[in-house]
Amino acid sequence: MGFLGRMLHGRRLSKLTQNLRSVTSWHTCHHAAIELGKLREQAAPATPGLIEALSHRKGEVRAAAASALGQIGRQAKSAVGALVDRLTDEDERVRAASAESIGRIGLGTPNVIRTLMLALDDKTAEVRMAAARALGQLGPLAPAQAMEPVLPALAGLEKDEDPRVRNEAARAVGAIGDGIAPDASVPSLIECLDHEDHDVRWATILALGKMGENAVAAVPGLVRCMTDEDSDVRDAARLAIGQIGEPALPVLSKLLEDESPFISGQAQEMIYDIRAEI
Repeated sequence: MGFLGRMLHGRRLSKLTQNLRSVTSWHTCHHAAIELGKLREQAAPATPGLIEALSHRKGEVRAAAASALGQIGRQAKSAVGALVDRLTDEDERVRAASAESIGRIGLGTPNVIRTLMLALDDKTAEVRMAAARALGQLGPLAPAQAMEPVLPALAGLEKDEDPRVRNEAARAVGAIGDGIAPDASVPSLIECLDHEDHDVRWATILALGKMGENAVAAVPGLVRCMTDEDSDVRDAARLAIGQIGEPALPVLSKLLEDESPFISGQAQEMIYDIRAEI
């Protein structure tokens, strides 16, 4: 961006930030927040104004400001505390936008994680979805100890009445599972191997594969996934067992006696493949 471009951008940013504080029309504030979001990280200087707009009397403005902060991304990390406060806003749109933006900004302190976990019980499905998605995004960034209680909470959403929430929760489990202590994450990941969404099964298998020998308890479930209707799931399951490697052999040997000839056959093939790599 040349000198003229920077000057014009600065003027526009200044005007939009000024409009955020309009006392005559909430529509002006709303439009300003939306336009600032479109500027993404270039709107970082407007972060203080957007934080102020999170307290606007109109829910539409608060939701637009929350969304804009997420679009700015990591440079809006100073807004995370205010966004956490908005997770209990009376307007469900504000709660959902705040959870979504917390995940996008990527600042996963223990307090942020705890508050997002509470949002998993929100009465509105869109908020529960956004909270689950945010937890999945924060998983690799947050302290492992802070994330350990998250997996059981997400697993509890597997019975949510809304299938969109169930899918988002399972994806989050798959996203954060390999960054958590195995004894805390493997049981929840094993449950997700039977998820109705093939993308979730695939993501879960990838997480287990990354854990290597620590995921040995998942071998029976992974062998079952080798019979999955989805070819990507089947291929991922075979790869994951290979990543677990030699510790999987005793479990695979027991599966040779499985009543299903296909399961026993797949176990035999994996035993051969693993031994060939030893």
